[in-house]
Amino acid sequence: MTGAPVPGRLPRFAAVLLLVGGMVLGGGCAWLGDRHPDAAELREQGRAAAEPGYTYGHGTGETPEEARQSALYEIAGEVVTAVRGEQREVFRSLQRRGEVAGDEVERDTELELTATVASVSHVALEGASVVAEQRVAEGWYVRVRLPDGRMDRLRAQARRNAPAMAQFELTEAVPEDRPGQRFARAARGHQTVVRTGVGDERLYSPRLGETTFAAYFEETAREAAAQLQVIPVVTDGEVRFVAVDRHSLRPQPNLKLRIGGMTLLTDDNGRTAARSLRGLGGEIRVQVLGAPDQPAGLPAQFCCLVALQPEAWADAEQATLYLHTQPAGAVVRIDGRDYVTPARVPVRPGQRYRIRVLDTAEYRGETATVEVGERSPAAYFSARLTERQYGHLDLRAAGRHSVIRLDSHDHQEPGAIRRPAEAGAYTVRVTRNDPDYQDVVDELVLRPDQRIERRYKEPRYRHPYHYGWRWGVSVGSLGGEPYDSYRLPGSDGGVDYSDRPDGFDGLTRVERDGELNVHFGVQGQYFADRLPVTASGSLGLRSVSYRVEDVAGQRADVDLDTVQLTIGAGLWRPLGETGVGWLTANQAWERSRWDDDESAVPMPGGRSSNRYPFLELGGQWGPWLVSARIAAGGEGLRPLLLVGLGGTAMERGYRLPAEVEARPGTHFD
Repeated sequence: MTGAPVPGRLPRFAAVLLLVGGMVLGGGCAWLGDRHPDAAELREQGRAAAEPGYTYGHGTGETPEEARQSALYEIAGEVVTAVRGEQREVFRSLQRRGEVAGDEVERDTELELTATVASVSHVALEGASVVAEQRVAEGWYVRVRLPDGRMDRLRAQARRNAPAMAQFELTEAVPEDRPGQRFARAARGHQTVVRTGVGDERLYSPRLGETTFAAYFEETAREAAAQLQVIPVVTDGEVRFVAVDRHSLRPQPNLKLRIGGMTLLTDDNGRTAARSLRGLGGEIRVQVLGAPDQPAGLPAQFCCLVALQPEAWADAEQATLYLHTQPAGAVVRIDGRDYVTPARVPVRPGQRYRIRVLDTAEYRGETATVEVGERSPAAYFSARLTERQYGHLDLRAAGRHSVIRLDSHDHQEPGAIRRPAEAGAYTVRVTRNDPDYQDVVDELVLRPDQRIERRYKEPRYRHPYHYGWRWGVSVGSLGGEPYDSYRLPGSDGGVDYSDRPDGFDGLTRVERDGELNVHFGVQGQYFADRLPVTASGSLGLRSVSYRVEDVAGQRADVDLDTVQLTIGAGLWRPLGETGVGWLTANQAWERSRWDDDESAVPMPGGRSSNRYPFLELGGQWGPWLVSARIAAGGEGLRPLLLVGLGGTAMERGYRLPAEVEARPGTHFD
């Protein structure tokens, strides 16, 4: 039996739904997490709820303390802004009084016054109260407020302290490795504080903490003086002093020093003028006086630096070479050993050292020679390295034999150069490394972050030419014994060489007397240009000695005189710069007779004729002529070597110049 629902009780399924819904909603909140408000929203809400009579500051940070400091910075910024409009006039007033330099006045608008804001925000802590501190999406949000009365007093105090605060800002802006400049500014700042009477006013410095203006400038000057080092460099009886930062060894320019009673100024390289070693006592006192235009009368505690011992320099067997580069961290090589700057290197007096600063991807290296004086306790080397700036070269050349070369950079690649390159001037040479092809030269100036693209055409053929004449005079021959079929003048006309002595009536012997013979002749030869062909000709007289004997035993030496005409053609090629060589096929015509006018043994009268082909391989180098002749087909003469003198009249060169300046459209696209 189904009963009616009991009043005040939910049905069972409704209770289940409520339970599930609560779990889902609760879990959903856990999944979504707590939503933190945005800092900008809280800032706007704080401005809307601001109470009169207060100045508010808003700040955010990763922690509540960072957010509170940011809010105080905002209030301090309003204090500084109120007096910043008077800043230039404050600087000009300090300049008129000699308490700042002219260049510092010109840079005053570049100062962000961060040190001033930090100091004012620290002083503002005393009267500020936190009115809101809340977690936000970016971290933490804090709102602080300061009574307007306290704010007015801060502004008035800022105006009164403006000259000293300006000196404070300039001093804090000095780089850590410029103690000379920091000393000069601290000394000027102390002068301003004394004049304006704010020496006991409170000041906050991140370096010194809570202090006063007077204490800040005095302590800063002492620390800067202690950070200075003066290096004596002796050369040829004179000494120069180099003022450097003790830690980085950076030179300190435009600094006034008192050394051994002499007032010296350092130049842009931190070096003083040379002074004679004579008159320097056993100990000299070094004092720093500040900038060149620094007024006299600095407190004594500012000046003392160090004492030097000149008498000990002459007896020292070891000196110190101080190495400095800007920036630091460069590798310097001396005598095969590497040092990282800044460095102090032991060296020997009287020696010369070659210093090489190695190249890096960021900076260019350099080389120098440093000589350590005979009596010098030290030497100093400083280099300001040139920073490399890069662009991109995308250079390509047509032709599979083309090479792209960067002259003076010792770099070449076949076909293309596509890489980052240091900004600067480049001479690009597109070449085939072959004198018969023209080089294309392109002058480029690559600027930082610039990309230069070139598509060069293939180097052109230069069309070399080489042609001319050769003349020569042969004076002798070696070898050249006739073949068997060679004809000699005989009793019944011409007889074969193999028929001697039978072909000579009354003779029992006919033999050549030696291999060396007189061969006087003139030669002419033309060398063509288009094709390596040549044409030659010669006319000469050959005299060969024969030993003969008749039936009565009478002996004699008889010359066989031969007039020879040759014509030939063949191939040639140059040998070196002035020589020529050739291989020709020739035809010879000869007419021979016995010269027996003074012979005791008469020889047959008449003449013989010969005609035969031969090959000639020859060469001429300067005045010297040598050629070898080899008869073809077993006719004529056996191998013969000719020697002589001669000359050439050759024309050699190219129809296109060796290199050409690249022009757009002609040599590259």
